[in-house]
Amino acid sequence: MTTYSDNITKREMVATPELYEFQYGGIYDYYTSFSEDLLFRGVTYTRASIKRSGFSVDTEFGKITMSVQTPTIDTLRTYISNQPVERTTVKLWRAVLDDLDEYRIIFAGDIQRVSFKGNVCQATCEMQSHTLTQRIPNVVHQSYCNHQVFDEDCGLDDVAWQVAGQVTAISADQYSVGSAALYADGYFTGGQMLHDNDARYIINHVGDSIWLHVPFDSRVSIGSDIYLLPGCNGSPGTCKNKFNNFGNHLSMPYIPSSNPIMWGFK
Repeated sequence: MTTYSDNITKREMVATPELYEFQYGGIYDYYTSFSEDLLFRGVTYTRASIKRSGFSVDTEFGKITMSVQTPTIDTLRTYISNQPVERTTVKLWRAVLDDLDEYRIIFAGDIQRVSFKGNVCQATCEMQSHTLTQRIPNVVHQSYCNHQVFDEDCGLDDVAWQVAGQVTAISADQYSVGSAALYADGYFTGGQMLHDNDARYIINHVGDSIWLHVPFDSRVSIGSDIYLLPGCNGSPGTCKNKFNNFGNHLSMPYIPSSNPIMWGFK
């Protein structure tokens, strides 16, 4: 067997496949750019048409970036409809083919931007060291909540708030869901429609009609089972009256909307 350190000094190196782990919430995707599936660290990494750029490093010791081109995978589908609330991470290992226990992690970071063309997506990633340059504290003085509904700081359990339903009609970006009519108009506006680990942002809700920012593909059709999540506009009233979660609300509702230095006092 060849150790990783010995292999990189050889004139004729053993193949060193690269293996990618993408993670969003509880969803994981495992892929390798090698020509066959590989069992690595107890998980099967599926061969895929995946390639990456080199690492970009600036002279001011700033962020290290990498771009990855992949098929449209589950962990990146959430970017089709809206910017995900939770971070999406990517880890990249390089291992020695004849002994996959000999490996190094060469990149670990967060996905910042994703673009799509056909069935291919291009993801721009930043190494996790970029967190050292983030502003502290990270709370913004604003009249609406700093948290996103159902995130860790909000504290609400999204599963407990899911409303099951079935699609009864589809017209472009408008979906009819019978269970939506049981709730007041606008209850699901700003929320999400979920299907099979995929999500779409809801831009309007009236009666049993749900309008999506981006429609689902053919996997969602008439008769498909879905879940709806209510939306939150971040106001203190919505947090208290709709979600009964005012104890976790973080805003400054009485902050002036006009700067008195610029506009004077009224």
